Amino acid sequence: AHPHTWGVPEANRKSGYRYDDDPPRRYRETIRKCHIFSKEHPRAKGTPETKIALAMGTYDAYIGMSGATPWAQHTNRVEHIKDKVNIWAGSHPEFTWDCARAVFMPYSGTTGVSGMPYGQVDIVGVDDMTRLDDLERYRLLVFGGWNTMTPHSKKVLEKWIEDGGVAVMSIPQCLKRYDRRYLDYTEKDIVPPCGIEVEKFVLSGDVKLASISKKSKVETVATIGKDKLPLVVRKRVGKGFIYLMLTYESPGSRGILGNEWKKLLAERAAEVEQRLVLKEESEDDNLRFFMRSVYEDKAYVMNLDMRMKRKVKVSIGDKTSVVELDPIEIKEFELR
Repeated sequence: AHPHTWGVPEANRKSGYRYDDDPPRRYRETIRKCHIFSKEHPRAKGTPETKIALAMGTYDAYIGMSGATPWAQHTNRVEHIKDKVNIWAGSHPEFTWDCARAVFMPYSGTTGVSGMPYGQVDIVGVDDMTRLDDLERYRLLVFGGWNTMTPHSKKVLEKWIEDGGVAVMSIPQCLKRYDRRYLDYTEKDIVPPCGIEVEKFVLSGDVKLASISKKSKVETVATIGKDKLPLVVRKRVGKGFIYLMLTYESPGSRGILGNEWKKLLAERAAEVEQRLVLKEESEDDNLRFFMRSVYEDKAYVMNLDMRMKRKVKVSIGDKTSVVELDPIEIKEFELR
């Protein structure tokens, strides 16, 4: 009802409306159009293509609110680790989840819902219950927050990468610890993913970074600081790749690292082959206002803005067109 009451005096919203008042009339008209659209454009069969997943690692407890208390450990919130960071309050691992949400499910700002500029994104568990079959539909897997790397999850993850997947992780998501002490660990606590071994930790300014052994055979993707120390490395494993951010802290722990993490995620997401791609028409038409779903023979694009028309570039194969959508309008595209 929000777009239909926008601009209406507060007193009117509180006192209610009569059946023929303007906001109820506009609301009914919207519902009528939605009904007609659904009849004229029956939804494609099957489920939408989903090539990207965010991983909830072993003992991850993110519930969509970074300030929540993980695993309901309210009585343990007084326990601190380094720099008085509360170990059982929503903190660095959960802030890292927020970075992933900002990339894959950016809040549109006017609707109370999020856009999906890279298409449908699943959230999957990667733990001791995970089978290789659970991950085979995805081409990109991004770890969200906390993860305890167990022998089973390591084996499944590495096999999935070897078969052609691309995984994005950070050093704190490769720990064998169960106690969330993400600022109080050593090299011995790290389970080397895909044979990427940490020799020691070094400083670049005030950023603590893992130094990777030469025998790990990685290539540097991004650097940090005046000394240009490696910040992100990648390694080919079979048909796939693993990208690893080398910060001792979780990427969401502070702005500069969070921004680098979001950049890394956006670059990898853009590399995932999709049958329909959205691109910004202008700075004003940010992709956070758009949602898209791709099925076997049809695709849908929706403008989530409830107040403004917005334009977006839609690419299908080698053809690109600029599409303008009314507020909360859905357009259907044929795929062949």
